[in-house]
Amino acid sequence: MIKKIMLSGICILLIAIIVVSIIGFSPVKKAVNKEAINYNKTFIIVKAQRSTISEWTVLEDNEGIIANEADVKLTGNIPSGYNYEFEIGQNQFLCYGRYMGMESQYPVSLEEIMIFEVDSWEILFPIKRESLIPFLPKNYLCKFDVW
Repeated sequence: MIKKIMLSGICILLIAIIVVSIIGFSPVKKAVNKEAINYNKTFIIVKAQRSTISEWTVLEDNEGIIANEADVKLTGNIPSGYNYEFEIGQNQFLCYGRYMGMESQYPVSLEEIMIFEVDSWEILFPIKRESLIPFLPKNYLCKFDVW
């Protein structure tokens, strides 16, 4: 009788693990290569940073308005709501949108930073994660990234 209960418990646990894994690996957003960039639209490529001035730094700007490695403030449809392991993974984001001008950072800094309003964004391949789960996909964001 005890063996039957233990076997049932193990089966239920295995089924729960399988269901959570299937749901967790479900794609949320596909990563794109740089070859997929639409050069007819205004875009910047950014990465997250830990800073008191801005949460984002520019890696590339197709119009030459923002210097590379400069701080930028993103507004609008920004990449957010993902777990910590994903956010610290040094991922690069392709953001389409428009420049909205400069904003003072006083009293944190005397410098002004550019504001970029994001209409849409993509994550660039490969996706990098600082995760205890080493086999998460590198070509798409999954539900594990949102949990």
